Amino acid sequence: PYTTLFRSENGGTILAISSQTFAIVAGDTRQSEGYSIQTRYARKCHQLTDEVVMAVQGFQADGSALVKRVKQRLEVS
Repeated sequence: PYTTLFRSENGGTILAISSQTFAIVAGDTRQSEGYSIQTRYARKCHQLTDEVVMAVQGFQADGSALVKRVKQRLEVS
């Protein structure tokens, strides 16, 4: 039977470590599907304000749209 996968795993890693005095958020820049590397320069960590960082992983377009929408909401408030 013929099947279509509308959503595929894009890979990637995000790590966050925090304490009462600091927070570190890191993410790789590789975007892949299976064994195929689509790009090595996909941003996954985005600075929203001076004190807030947002990290997204998965389908790049969804992550970019979410970051854009959160930034717009922060500008309004």
